[in-house]
Amino acid sequence: MSSRCFLKSICQNNTCMNRGLCVPYNDRISFTNFTCICQDGFSGKRCEHKDVKIDISFIDVPIPQSLLVHFITVRDYKLYSVDPAPVRATMFKKIGFDQDTVTFFMSLPFHLVFAQIETKFYLIVLQHNYTASVIIATEVARPTYCPHIQELFNESIINYPVLHRAKYYHLACMKHSNLVCFQDSEIFMCLCTEERHANCFHFDFNMTYNCRGSKICQNEAQCFQDNPTCPTKTMCVCRECFYGTQCQFTTQQFGLSLDAILGYKIRPHLSIIRQSIYVKISIIVASIMFCVGLISGILSILTFQSKPCQKFGCGFYILVSAITSILTITVFNLKLWFLILSQTSTITSHGFLLISCILIEFILRFLLAITDWFHACVAVERLFTVILDINFNVAKSRKMSKLVVFGILLCTSVSLLHDPIHRRLIDDEEEQRTWCLINFKP
Repeated sequence: MSSRCFLKSICQNNTCMNRGLCVPYNDRISFTNFTCICQDGFSGKRCEHKDVKIDISFIDVPIPQSLLVHFITVRDYKLYSVDPAPVRATMFKKIGFDQDTVTFFMSLPFHLVFAQIETKFYLIVLQHNYTASVIIATEVARPTYCPHIQELFNESIINYPVLHRAKYYHLACMKHSNLVCFQDSEIFMCLCTEERHANCFHFDFNMTYNCRGSKICQNEAQCFQDNPTCPTKTMCVCRECFYGTQCQFTTQQFGLSLDAILGYKIRPHLSIIRQSIYVKISIIVASIMFCVGLISGILSILTFQSKPCQKFGCGFYILVSAITSILTITVFNLKLWFLILSQTSTITSHGFLLISCILIEFILRFLLAITDWFHACVAVERLFTVILDINFNVAKSRKMSKLVVFGILLCTSVSLLHDPIHRRLIDDEEEQRTWCLINFKP
């Protein structure tokens, strides 16, 4: 092996700035062309431009789970312009449970920024002249709220045709001196000028977010791009019960799990002391369950291991179920701590996480299933005891119980083999979490 490498690449020259990732074109085509994949907050061919940073906080408004932000670019009016309508780019971001601010980066020039929470709109940025590479601190608050026209006009004006009704929009600005904007949820978004006139423009309130039919997102997910004509970033917003970068995975066929109930309550990169009250209560409850279950299981084992109890198959079933109950509550506590430590990034080894994910889930499901079967066997044997009465064969029952237990262990393990085979670790890049999930898709 030579100490020198004679292979050349354009990316050896550190062509990308601000920690951008250089991706060379095919060397068979060109030795000089490349593409830079920029970090958040930077753009340009070499990531040389710093994007506008917008920090949004919430004042007197409940913090939502997610936020839509619409960037509006006003075009210069020209008499023979083909399409003078403002250009709109929409971005989406989830808001964590412990967050009170959210940050957006925008590389395109813009003049207006609207924040949308469900059907409510807020004008959070208004600038006549665009300034690049600045930091804007703004807030979603009541003074920036854009009310619906139903909150401003009487019913008779509301019932007018759209164009006829628009003639009265100036009255809203004149009557309400603190009004900055309003909308009709049909066609127009309006701003109130300093002269208290309504300056309205077309706004698509029922826009289909599909990235112009590019089919990047699956399962009817919404698709958002940072640029309507030449996007550099794309994000899929999944419907309920779907997940993945393209919403390609689903959990519809499964019930609630500990991950789904508690996972998003765990704050990443924080110690146990700084976690939410939900996590602390879960730890306390799980610890109490472990102590009670351990004591109850040990007492059951001491009781049903005696010879009088072992005369019947029923006693053997209860003895085995007591053992599996102790194992179940132990594995459940291991799963809880595994979830907490993995979500807080205390455990970062991908190999260890994958092995733990596969084994803990399989063992827990296996123990729960066989414990239920043992309880069912107790009920069935008691039923036969009542039906057969004095004809019930105690010796045969005791012998059969061991075969039945072996059969339950074998059949249950085989029926659950699909679980470890299809278990996967899914990385949620936006939330910076790793999930242990099952995926049956190829």
